[in-house]
Amino acid sequence: HMFLGSQAANVRDMMQKRRHRAIPSAEVHTAKLTWSSVSTIRCLRETGKYTYAALGALFGVSGATAGSILRRKTWA
Repeated sequence: HMFLGSQAANVRDMMQKRRHRAIPSAEVHTAKLTWSSVSTIRCLRETGKYTYAALGALFGVSGATAGSILRRKTWA
């Protein structure tokens, strides 16, 4: 199913042939968060009282994960 070439070419081929499935974050069986907790993280950050690390600690994830959520890299 793969052709000789770069990874980018193989990914492009996969997408064109619709052989991929994007799974929403909340549906991943190992997800530690829910949409509700993500919303709460975003609201708490807007208060200006919490760092990424503090939010991560409150919700059982790393500060880097909290930062990715807040920058909408994950849980967009």
